[in-house]
Amino acid sequence: MNIVGQTRRFVTKRILSCIKPKHTKLFEFGLKALSFSPYDSLNSNARGIIENIHTASSKIYRLMSNKTILNNFPKLLSLSGLVKRSSLVNVDFSTFCGFQALCFGVQTGKGRCIPVWNNCITYPINFVGSQNSFVLEELKSFGKCLGFFPRFVFDRGFWIPVIMKFMLEKKIIFYLRIKQGQELNWISKKGRRMQKAVKIGKYSKDAEISLFGYKMRLIVSPPPPPQINPKKPQNTQRWYIITNDLTSFRETILKIYRTRFEIEEVFKDLKHIQKLKVLRIKEKKTFTILLWFATLTFWVAWWIKGDKPEDTDAKHKLSFFRVFWEELQRAIRIRQLNLLVSG
Repeated sequence: MNIVGQTRRFVTKRILSCIKPKHTKLFEFGLKALSFSPYDSLNSNARGIIENIHTASSKIYRLMSNKTILNNFPKLLSLSGLVKRSSLVNVDFSTFCGFQALCFGVQTGKGRCIPVWNNCITYPINFVGSQNSFVLEELKSFGKCLGFFPRFVFDRGFWIPVIMKFMLEKKIIFYLRIKQGQELNWISKKGRRMQKAVKIGKYSKDAEISLFGYKMRLIVSPPPPPQINPKKPQNTQRWYIITNDLTSFRETILKIYRTRFEIEEVFKDLKHIQKLKVLRIKEKKTFTILLWFATLTFWVAWWIKGDKPEDTDAKHKLSFFRVFWEELQRAIRIRQLNLLVSG
């Protein structure tokens, strides 16, 4: 089956079959206009699917103004099977032309995570702590949607006490990189004492610490290799990672954090491959809907291309998402050109 047929099969079987009947036609239009077409503008993408200008404009307006269309996405996620209890979910923010998008993505170990949850806020934030509350509520909503909590991986910007307390109380496993100057309650042979992470790391690369009354670990990475190419960005610092995972080997935890960078590659694909780098959108709900439809493209790409044995030299291979996207766009262009020539 060719890429177009495969895509149609997965869209019909795993996506449209789960959509509320009253939303099915509108959702199918959204997939065609916003998931599998590079983004230009809402109306332009709509006109690429519907010839009549007024009908296209009306339909994209109805899609973006529908107050309940967003309710379909959590349902899709709960039925997708993409997230399991053992999954590692990367959490990060990215800026999209004025919108701060919070995204959760399941690690794959294949260069790109699978984005599975989105919401956004806009700056400036008017109330102190509102961003922290926003992140916490999204974590709770994510767990409620799934019926369980997977494991979470955070970067340094997520040193948020209210979130860490929540995860510790609920026994949710998490891995959080911290700043080297962060003071921790170190449980050493000489007893408990407050000490900076960098100093603890001089004595132990896998140290026992206490956080909010819970036993945890501080994992310190080896020193980074020397800078070889001055033009190529390279990590020049050790990683200091705190975790309530008390059983995994240190090397395993370092690998888990290393794979966190898959979410940053997803942001690049959203902005540069799916063309969400420049937006002329002002409404938060409109952007959130657009981001969710772009996210569904990653799901289909994973179902078709991602969960397959490696068959390319790792040094030269493309990500599963780029392979899917380029093959689909090529097939669409060839079909259109064949119709043009044969016509």
